[in-house]
Amino acid sequence: MTRVGKKSSKLGCEYCPLNEVPGIRKIKGTVEGKDIFVWAQSPGLDENRDKQELVGPSGQFLWRELKLVGITREMCDIQNVVRCVPADRVESVSRPLKMRKPTKEEIRCCSLYTIQAVEKQKAKLHLVFGVIAQKELLGAEYKKDKKVFWSEKLNGKVVCLEHPTYFIFMGYRDKSREPNAQLLKFRERLDGLSRLSDVGGDR
Repeated sequence: MTRVGKKSSKLGCEYCPLNEVPGIRKIKGTVEGKDIFVWAQSPGLDENRDKQELVGPSGQFLWRELKLVGITREMCDIQNVVRCVPADRVESVSRPLKMRKPTKEEIRCCSLYTIQAVEKQKAKLHLVFGVIAQKELLGAEYKKDKKVFWSEKLNGKVVCLEHPTYFIFMGYRDKSREPNAQLLKFRERLDGLSRLSDVGGDR
């Protein structure tokens, strides 16, 4: 297994350890100034293959759930706070990229593109999935128990939710095949979005 790279005070792909791992593709997306912004952690192997955010099982789950409250992919700007799949190269296996959590150095190097996306965005509503994305995007505004609030940094309403990967790996149905408590709570928070008279809401 190889994880190449050294720490640097500089930002960007050139200085990121993931830049040196064969088979990893950069997925930076575009920011078009849409009213809704979806933020997640990082691409998975399916996203790395297709070079597009949130297209694997977790992404498919997420877009199904968002559709229930009237939000489609076309309505959203989409970014990950890490633009490459966090993975190590493992030789002599059928799938040579082994996924893991992104390192602090990888997140830091990619913060350049997060800053640029924040400067360009015009969203009234930011949906932020997963603790890693929430901490990196929100900085000092992040609070563990603060799930819905107005962000001065983003100049918009923020809703913090579980990353959809959680439901894929942990399951989201009980033994009777009905939605479990975690999924019902997730849906309740999403359903609150559809009740906003303005996606920006009040401060």
